[in-house]
Amino acid sequence: MAALMKKPNKETTRMAIIVTLILIAYIPVLSWWIYHIPVHVCFAYLRNIIYIGLFAFWGISINRRIIQKQAKRYLITIAGLMVFWILIRTVKWYFVSNIHIERYLWYAFYIPMLLIPVLGIFVVLSLGKPEDYRLPKAVGLVLLPATILLILALTNDFHQLTFIFPDISQTGGVRSDDNYSYNIGYFLIVGWSLLIALATLGLMYFKCRIPRTRKIIYQPFIPLAILIAYSILYALSWEPLRLFARDMTIVFCLLIAAIWESCIRKGLIQSNSRYDELFQTSAIGAQIIDNGGNVFLASGGAVSADEELLFKAQAEPVLISNGIRLSSTAVKGGHVVWHEDVSQLARLLEELQDTNEHLQGRNITLQEEYATRRQLHHLTEQNRIYNKMQNQTQEQIRLLTGLVDRLEARVDAREEEKLLAKIAVVSAYIKRRNNLIFLSEDNNAIPAAELKYCFNESIQNLTLFGVSCDYFFAVDGTLPFSEMMCIYDVFEAVIEKAFDTLTSLYLYAGRDDYGITMTMRLSSGADLSCLGIENLAAEAENDGEWQLSFRIPKRGDSL
Repeated sequence: MAALMKKPNKETTRMAIIVTLILIAYIPVLSWWIYHIPVHVCFAYLRNIIYIGLFAFWGISINRRIIQKQAKRYLITIAGLMVFWILIRTVKWYFVSNIHIERYLWYAFYIPMLLIPVLGIFVVLSLGKPEDYRLPKAVGLVLLPATILLILALTNDFHQLTFIFPDISQTGGVRSDDNYSYNIGYFLIVGWSLLIALATLGLMYFKCRIPRTRKIIYQPFIPLAILIAYSILYALSWEPLRLFARDMTIVFCLLIAAIWESCIRKGLIQSNSRYDELFQTSAIGAQIIDNGGNVFLASGGAVSADEELLFKAQAEPVLISNGIRLSSTAVKGGHVVWHEDVSQLARLLEELQDTNEHLQGRNITLQEEYATRRQLHHLTEQNRIYNKMQNQTQEQIRLLTGLVDRLEARVDAREEEKLLAKIAVVSAYIKRRNNLIFLSEDNNAIPAAELKYCFNESIQNLTLFGVSCDYFFAVDGTLPFSEMMCIYDVFEAVIEKAFDTLTSLYLYAGRDDYGITMTMRLSSGADLSCLGIENLAAEAENDGEWQLSFRIPKRGDSL
């Protein structure tokens, strides 16, 4: 077997690039903070461009990875708020010289600080919901406290309930973010944000269905704990923190992104990543090989095959051993090779051939007996039953004979599989239909369970050949032979019409106050509206989706 290629660790490479960019942005500024080494203004702009690019790239990656549309939109909005935060911080530091405008830009920091936690709640409430799910309007009440606190921060100049400035008579009428203290509004903002953040992770924990959740749920709490500790130390003006991590906006944005990214990577937020691991651990027998014959990925159930067989399978399916068939299809840069166990199909074909020979021999025997003993009552009765069977199933017998003749001809593997599937379904119908005819000879009222056995065998054969099937049978007691035949004949007619493109089937049979009802929901590209069966209603719901209803009314009733 070709050597399994080692897949490059893209996540490690990506993380190394991110860390390098952060160091490029951080180390020179750190040298200025500590040693007052001059930093060119171009580097200051580059630093902000790096951070804006990182968070914009994170938002783009969210759009690619997250599955649930509403959760994706909220996470992208969070990334946008972080970019907005860095932009107004950059404008405040480098492009504005008016002290009043600087102060209001500083107040605007609290727009993302208050809205990001609320959006986090919306993300968690959207998890596990359908793609078209919309949050109830009542959830919007969570925005009310955030809005009040935001207004409190933006209008601080009028009441100073969030930040307290020294008496303007002592500062020449200037209120600057270089000289202030915290008031109750600030602590309400911090407390509210912390409460919402803890509620977000708590809801995520209780909604999560991943096994051993307790072993991974602590990881998002690590950056959250760092964020809380940083906020407290920053408010206390702890000198080492102010020295090494004085840029609160960048620290907050990095930690917020780390919280959500850890939730995504640990599976708390569903994403469409890590497909390579899923493929390797799956039970399907498949391999992905490049154009040089090297195995790029292999599933756990893949069968070992040498390089020559892998190349042969690219041209046509190859039987290797014990009924295992190796097939291939082209993909970008190589091929997907998979194996199938067709031994059961081969055995079924042999059994069907034996059955066909047996039926042909029995037919000859019955004809000979009829010719030599036609005067005997027993033979007459037997011949009558045979004729009844032959007449009621002659269309299916002709169909079965034609399918077997086609199968005996040399056909490709795909057509062979389709023919076998049709033969199995038609044979099951003939067998069960004739069985019901035999039962009706003794009593016209047949147990309803016999109809259930008919459905069960036909559906089992459909399932064997890849059709997704299920059924629910809710008829008890007995049924007249004519009604039972009518129901089963309608079922067979629908299956034969839809078979070539049939992919799924759900059947319900039940009894109500108006009679016997059979409902079929199936996926097929066939046109089922032209069956022309009385009391059968066919309705096309979507492309290839059909609902068919058939009713046998109570005697004396009409539809």
